Amino acid sequence: MQKTKSTSTTIRTTASSCKIVEALAGEDSAFMSWSPVDFADTSVQEIALLPSASLIVRTGVSAQEIEGLLENVQLESTPYFANRFGSEYVFAHVPAGSFTIVAGDSTVAEVALAPNESADTLVPVPGKSVEYVFEDFDDGDSLNNLAKTYPNYGWYFNAVGKANFAIPDSAESFSSVLKEDKDHGKYLAVKFAIDTGFVLLGTHLGLDTGFFDLSNLTAIRLTVRGDCELNIALEHYREVGENTFKKSLWKAKAAENWNEIILHPGREVLEESSYQVEWKEISHEIGLFSIFMRSGTYLEVDKIVFEGIDFK
Repeated sequence: MQKTKSTSTTIRTTASSCKIVEALAGEDSAFMSWSPVDFADTSVQEIALLPSASLIVRTGVSAQEIEGLLENVQLESTPYFANRFGSEYVFAHVPAGSFTIVAGDSTVAEVALAPNESADTLVPVPGKSVEYVFEDFDDGDSLNNLAKTYPNYGWYFNAVGKANFAIPDSAESFSSVLKEDKDHGKYLAVKFAIDTGFVLLGTHLGLDTGFFDLSNLTAIRLTVRGDCELNIALEHYREVGENTFKKSLWKAKAAENWNEIILHPGREVLEESSYQVEWKEISHEIGLFSIFMRSGTYLEVDKIVFEGIDFK
């Protein structure tokens, strides 16, 4: 189970998650049933509705493996269904409360949703869901896990405009940005000062002039802590200007407590003037992973995971 973005929203998956792939046949649609309120027999003068919640159920199944996934899942004993979009199921507006997610006749997860909050969780499908730990820093070196096969110069740090890194400084080795604790093992920790401009940390996926096909990517997960807003990008390998690459970019925000950020291909920010393009335009030829910070003073990163992809 993966923790949700909101600390007030919890999800627990069950061992029968595999039932998502069973055939769903002969199931009748459910409809909302309304009962009249007799104001003559009650002191109720108004009805207050809490803000709705939303829920995304990810399976981590690549596009080549989605055949056989159910077309929808349901919140048990409610009229709420979520249709499948690729390998995800999306409940856009549901009431706050505790629910059981069912696929066909099988329970796959339990969820507690708070008003006006959103949940985003992974329910793996045995034999179909795949993921790749791109980096967790526990090995203590400067290479991401792909770059160990295709060595390059590892993680790099750059400052543009009136911005600079305090940690690391220009004389420090990569070990200076690594911290360690019993809950997270080793993790990357940088400090910076930004007036105008931005700071950047990034890495090539492997060969400096090569690329990887990430078109099967279903989500990116980052475990982070900090006080900054983030622009997270997967970038094309071919330079289109001096040190400039076409990129798919997602925006997120770090929190003072460790938090898992989940990014969805197809929901990237588009800005042609900054070479920010649709994921499908560049997904077959990705060469770099980058994190940009334009505010705040520090960022810590524990783990970066690619869902829907496994490099053997």
